[in-house]
Amino acid sequence: MLRKQTQHTTRQDLQHVKTYKNQQKILKHHNKLLDNSVQYLLEGLLSNRSFKKLNLSKNFLTCKICPLLRQVLEQCYLQELYLYWNQISGKGGIEIFEGLKENQNLHVLDISSNNLGKTEGNLQSSCIQSITQFFIQNKKMIHLDLSNNQFDFQQSLEIAKALEKNNTIYGFHFQGNIGYVDSRGFLIVNELQEKEIAQLHTQVRINGCKSIENFIKLRETREKDLQNCCWICEGWQEMEFTWNVGISGEIRPDPIFIHFNFEDYRANYFRKDSHLESKFLQKYVYSRMVPPGDLFYFFSGQDSSEIAQDLPKKVIFQEETCIQNVFLYENCYIDVYLKELNFQKIIQNKGLFYKYESQNKIQPRKKDQIFIPAKQKKFKYKWKLPQSLFAKWKADNEDIIKRCFEFDWKYGKIGKIVRNEEDEQEVANFFSQRYAQIKNFYKFYASKSPVGDIWAIQNGVFLEFIDKIKIIDNKLVKDADINIKWVATVSSIPQSDKTNPRNPVQGINRYQIMEILIRIAEEKYILKQKKAQSYLQALQFLWEEHLFQELSNESYNPQIWRNQRYWNEECDTCLKFYKPILEHVYKKYAKLKVKPGQPPFMCLEELQNICTQCGFNELAHFGPQIPLLAFNFSMMTQIDEINSDRIFQMSLLEFMEAVARIAEDVSLEPIEGIRFVDQDWEDLERRKNQPLGHKLEAFIVKLLQCCCDSLFSEKYPKIKKSFFTIDQNDEEYELISP
Repeated sequence: MLRKQTQHTTRQDLQHVKTYKNQQKILKHHNKLLDNSVQYLLEGLLSNRSFKKLNLSKNFLTCKICPLLRQVLEQCYLQELYLYWNQISGKGGIEIFEGLKENQNLHVLDISSNNLGKTEGNLQSSCIQSITQFFIQNKKMIHLDLSNNQFDFQQSLEIAKALEKNNTIYGFHFQGNIGYVDSRGFLIVNELQEKEIAQLHTQVRINGCKSIENFIKLRETREKDLQNCCWICEGWQEMEFTWNVGISGEIRPDPIFIHFNFEDYRANYFRKDSHLESKFLQKYVYSRMVPPGDLFYFFSGQDSSEIAQDLPKKVIFQEETCIQNVFLYENCYIDVYLKELNFQKIIQNKGLFYKYESQNKIQPRKKDQIFIPAKQKKFKYKWKLPQSLFAKWKADNEDIIKRCFEFDWKYGKIGKIVRNEEDEQEVANFFSQRYAQIKNFYKFYASKSPVGDIWAIQNGVFLEFIDKIKIIDNKLVKDADINIKWVATVSSIPQSDKTNPRNPVQGINRYQIMEILIRIAEEKYILKQKKAQSYLQALQFLWEEHLFQELSNESYNPQIWRNQRYWNEECDTCLKFYKPILEHVYKKYAKLKVKPGQPPFMCLEELQNICTQCGFNELAHFGPQIPLLAFNFSMMTQIDEINSDRIFQMSLLEFMEAVARIAEDVSLEPIEGIRFVDQDWEDLERRKNQPLGHKLEAFIVKLLQCCCDSLFSEKYPKIKKSFFTIDQNDEEYELISP
């Protein structure tokens, strides 16, 4: 072995390489030799082919040395070459990889932390074509490190495509570029990925075909898709997993899937030819390379999931827990409920290779057979509300309306205005009969300009309503009169309640709306016009002359829109189909005001942030009141709005409705594939006339693009056409009752 300790190496020293007959390694790393000095060494190698390992890392080598390096690769018997931390760009990369195409000896190459991605301003200096041809032609390379070479997205994509055709490189490193190596050895490139700059100085050096001690400790977690995997460095093991039909569990073939924790429990399909059958036993065998450490896994069929009872298992949850959105096969995700998982402690494999020969049967970049569900006769259930997502919605009914009225009446101060008990009872009866309309009108106007995120009708919005019902005549009833009644109403809050944030003094709360109406009726019909002899009469005049027509406006009633536009089969099936996206967005955003121990809920600010993230604020027809109304109108009625925060805490079901209400107003262009999609959709009125289901789908796809984490978006199946694309075999459906 040669080890030169001095920084300056003479020409005579390097030319001595020619005379060494029993040496197999030249370690000249970190010596700052530069191109001219290394030239003498390489010339010596051409005359002495006994060397098997050459390390020229950290020597400031450039493209100038690469033509000679190519000759060495074409003529010598090197088995390992280390060139990391030099200055070789694409032009030099061409020489190196051209020399490797037909090379039958080199098994390990570390050329990380160079500049292979740089093209020096012209395509002729790009080494990508040479690298891709090398992947296809060379069958001897086992371990390759291309990390931190400034490859851009397109270059990384070409490398990934060529690498798919190579099944002999067992260890491939690509950190610091765009893309990552998955658990099967594929290079996964996503345009949204950023370069892993953090890897530049923390990268583990490859060492021939040896595993690295305690590599598993470098991993933060295994409960997701592992990235930057190397079977060699990490010491992955080849394992067989067996499902004995009737012994392991109840799952019957076909299909059988196995789910591993290091792949986010994504399904792996047991091939149809993986089944072995004897006289007494039918079993299915699945072989897979797995990383060292704690391996958790379970099995599933098309309709159920369970652990294998005849394999080691471990309790990992205190009670049955849901593993959500587990990918089964194309367009099929399931929620898995388990308390135990199969478990095995995997020991690091230190013997994956012996003399550069693989000791395993499994090759990298081999895909599983794809499971395609058998075609079955199609049935289509008649859609019914009780079987829909909307079934859990608590719609207003007589009991809810009555309880809301009783709470508001008791909490309000009408008794201090109407002091006669008989008159008070008449007024109560009057309001109770019309309370549903009053409550709806309040909800509409309270949504226009809340006090922060507290629903209340502020003065400006209330005067807008007063102007609409034309109660001011500027003769008997003037603006000042209404403002006095406003101040009297908001000032009637009990002293003990003035610190309650749900009862702001800047606006009228729900329980106060009846009070201000009776104050206005008193002002106009008893004090000014002297037309009414009682509060009941005054209210009747106010209702008939000013309120009845306005409060009959259907836009005030949230339920009418549900019945006419939202509660239907199209919207229900659309929500169910895209539910993983909605759940992901809800979980991602429903955090801002959630306290420790509270179940998640979405607040108004988070819904507004979603609209901003989607770019809706830039649309001319989108106003700030749209998310306000969508949030409040999507909330189920609460009896007590004073002592409970529930009206500010949106559940997932309510969030789905809010999304639909926003979709109704935004009216995005429908997704490709709907039959009439070839029409001109730039016209807003045309888009507004779409079925709500089509609008809803377009908004949900927008959420996927703008509001979902990149990892979720990458895993989610590509949306190539609308969910509502009409199936040519629709006529084959048989309609049945649920």
